[in-house]
Amino acid sequence: MLNTLSRGCGLAHDWTIADIGSGTGNLARLFLDAGYCVIGVEPNREMREAGERLLADYLAFESIDGTAENIPFESGSVEMITVLKAFLGVCVRPVIYRSPAHLVMRKSLRQ
Repeated sequence: MLNTLSRGCGLAHDWTIADIGSGTGNLARLFLDAGYCVIGVEPNREMREAGERLLADYLAFESIDGTAENIPFESGSVEMITVLKAFLGVCVRPVIYRSPAHLVMRKSLRQ
């Protein structure tokens, strides 16, 4: 998957990745193991705390409370936004998710 993202999106090791609906950190771990910085965004306190415990050894992981509808980042603060298991909500309401993501991604990636 990382090779595909590198070829298709230009994924680079200095990128910061926001994992929306990060839960226990399954997708975040894939990026962390490859050396990326990951910010997990999870609205459910129990899931967020489980992810924080499971990923506690990763210094490049930050966990915050937030939702896809209200991404808690400043404009231009991340290079990539990922969504794994929360993707059903994205498909149901794509406009809600696409617009905030576009705003927080760095300008060089907006197209």
